Amino acid sequence: MTKLRNASGSRGLLARRVTGGAVVGIALLVTSSSVGATSPCFTVKGHYDEHLEANGCQSAVQFCIAGQYQGSIEGNFSGAASSFIPTADTATTGVLAFTADV
Repeated sequence: MTKLRNASGSRGLLARRVTGGAVVGIALLVTSSSVGATSPCFTVKGHYDEHLEANGCQSAVQFCIAGQYQGSIEGNFSGAASSFIPTADTATTGVLAFTADV
């Protein structure tokens, strides 16, 4: 280990002092950065109604949907299924999941 002389000329390890203010400043910077990174997320409430849409369906698996969002987000939507995906209990329930372009 190299020993250096400090400002007063005495021998000892050269140490840097970090003031409490610097530590608080760094903590605030880190905290505000992490808070800013999550601020685009927000809670929405509402529901949607969905129904089959047979007219003009361009789905390769012949399954199209349309509906309306109501609540914090409002508007109409439509989509065409591109695949059906069996679940672990499809044999028992007959339920399939589907992927769609909406």
